[in-house]
Amino acid sequence: MWTEDVSRVDGIEKNPVRVRALLRSLARNISTFATNQTIRDDVALGGDESLSLPTIAQYLNALRRIFVIEDAAGNLLILKDKVDADKMKAPSFLMVLTDTEAAYRRKDGVLIVPIGCLKD
Repeated sequence: MWTEDVSRVDGIEKNPVRVRALLRSLARNISTFATNQTIRDDVALGGDESLSLPTIAQYLNALRRIFVIEDAAGNLLILKDKVDADKMKAPSFLMVLTDTEAAYRRKDGVLIVPIGCLKD
């Protein structure tokens, strides 16, 4: 189970309640520029256990290492830079498809588009 994997990946025991609280906050802040401080404040507002900034960083690193979370928009920017413009055209836009309510363009130009915006 992933709750065991998140502790096993770096050998440091993680509190499953805190990991779930962190994941809930990440879900609420998906595709935003939320800092660890923003995530910490959001977890506290949700009435969940408080998390220190070092603990958040440690938990996020473990969750990335077991591929529970990833920075989709950041990965798009990295992929864009790897396109060989001599062999193919550069991407005309970068987009992350989400299960959120509102569409918007991030400061880095990546489009965040709710799946409900797609039509037949």
